[in-house]
Amino acid sequence: MYATFLKAQERSPSLVLAHAGIGDAGAHEIARHLADSQCLVHLDLSGCGIGPTGAGHLAKALKINRTLESLVLQHNRIGEGGEEGLAELCRALRGRTALKHLDLRHNGLCGIMAGSVIGELLRHNESLTHLELSWNALEPGGGHSIWTALQMNTTLFDCQLTSCQIAEETLVGIAELLYRNRRAKGANMQAGPYKALPIPDTLRRGRGTDTGHPCTGDSAAARAVAVTPERTAELLERLAAWRIAKRDQGQLAETARVQELMGHLDQGQRELQEARRATEEVKEHTRLLAEGFQARELRYRGERSAAQDKLVDYENEMLSLRAVHRRLADQLGLQKDRGEQAGPAALAAGDLRDGPPACGGRGGQRRPPSAGVRRSTLRFEGSLGGRGAVSRGRRGPPRAAPAARAR
Repeated sequence: MYATFLKAQERSPSLVLAHAGIGDAGAHEIARHLADSQCLVHLDLSGCGIGPTGAGHLAKALKINRTLESLVLQHNRIGEGGEEGLAELCRALRGRTALKHLDLRHNGLCGIMAGSVIGELLRHNESLTHLELSWNALEPGGGHSIWTALQMNTTLFDCQLTSCQIAEETLVGIAELLYRNRRAKGANMQAGPYKALPIPDTLRRGRGTDTGHPCTGDSAAARAVAVTPERTAELLERLAAWRIAKRDQGQLAETARVQELMGHLDQGQRELQEARRATEEVKEHTRLLAEGFQARELRYRGERSAAQDKLVDYENEMLSLRAVHRRLADQLGLQKDRGEQAGPAALAAGDLRDGPPACGGRGGQRRPPSAGVRRSTLRFEGSLGGRGAVSRGRRGPPRAAPAARAR
């Protein structure tokens, strides 16, 4: 079905069939092309409806191919029906030395099983630098499996996990491990989208034009036309000599064309130098930003450590205050119990000092008034000029005075 098209792409370093809808059958033909290709570097099969069966076909081809650096399989159905297709693909990538970029976004990969399969790939692969897993419901269990595997991986620099339902602390741990790998491998390896090179390193290392390789001619030509100020000056000198020769021959039209070409070369060289200068400025700016970020990171880590120490001190102080509070509460409780026990005894002792209880008091007995309380009321009664009488008794209205005796 795609044989004619694939035949025409034999020497192409890139093959893009995004949203072509080739399905598993088309993936089988692509897999045969991939197994036979010695030039393919970048393969994009986004949105092609590839399921576990198609992933199995590609896995068999990946075991044979040694040039592919970037494989894009986003928006497919590899995770449908379980992890069988993903497991075959990951097993084929173990120990490979060429593949650097794998894109599995939107593939229905779910749960801890998918995370475990990807974790096994990371444990045994030493070439993969960029892995994209966004929009797969890996959940906290799958994220933890990837974090555990990354602790034994030193080559992965970037791992995209957007909307994978992974715990925040797990994402932070994964980011720290990726940063560790970048620092260990060199500052030039920064996180971010993977950019495939048009000519793979595997084809450039140790191969010349006399090897008969179908892709080495392009790389040799690319090296031969490198633009440098010296090369441009040499071309301008040759063009100037050729222009003088044409002018002496009277070919003024050719002279005008040479003059125009020299102007383009000179302008292109100036633009190239300006672009290189801007590139150096961007690199320097990036370096300063990175140094500033690292300095802030170290400062923030120090501040966080100091804050954690303060929290520990506050916690210890709180524990000591709680101990003091409990001790004082216990002492207060003991004093309260002693007061409750001593109260009835004190009341009984007071009753004994005061004598038997009065009527209506305890025991129903009537207590006579004491001598200090009992008193007599003296009242003087009598009329003017008569004898007064002293009576002792209850208080009440005065008695009427007796009638005066007649003299």
